[in-house]
Amino acid sequence: MSARKRDDNHLELRDHPGASGMEFHLALEQPGGQLVPGAPPALNGTVVQDERGTWQLAVAAKPLRQKREIDPVPREAELAARGLGPSRAEAWLELDTGGDVMGSSPREAGLVVVVHYERRELRQMMASCAEPALGTELGELTGDTLQLATCGDLYRLVAEPGAVRVDREQANGATSTVNRIPLPNTKLRALRPPTPHAG
Repeated sequence: MSARKRDDNHLELRDHPGASGMEFHLALEQPGGQLVPGAPPALNGTVVQDERGTWQLAVAAKPLRQKREIDPVPREAELAARGLGPSRAEAWLELDTGGDVMGSSPREAGLVVVVHYERRELRQMMASCAEPALGTELGELTGDTLQLATCGDLYRLVAEPGAVRVDREQANGATSTVNRIPLPNTKLRALRPPTPHAG
């Protein structure tokens, strides 16, 4: 069996005499094997010819992604590149999509809250989900809200005097505080840096 591109949306399959079946892998990839941003997940399966000579596509079941482990408390580290002055703190949300090991089940993405002050970094995995999102399209940033994210539910990163907190809003409208990270000074209020950075 051979395949050729018919147009941007269709792949044409042709059989050869004596062919009985083959595996297939369909994906929109860039040079180097990376998936095109925004493209649907790759499809894997087999192409089999039935008794009538008709070719059938059998798509393999999509493997279930494992939940990421949620951190009960923030993990602490020292900032290697630079530190912040005593009157400044920074906080933001980021997505953890790495860490899959070849041969093991893929993992969901994780939602992480990051806080920097002085020469310390606090990082805590708060949620695990299949389709997370960050961005201003999720809603308007009002009051002390620094950032919005979705990971199953809607999460708000909020700055308050002496602490950073994360509020979760469920689909039914119920809101609760799921995380609160204290800062070293009760009057210190965290800001979101223009470009979130690593230590």
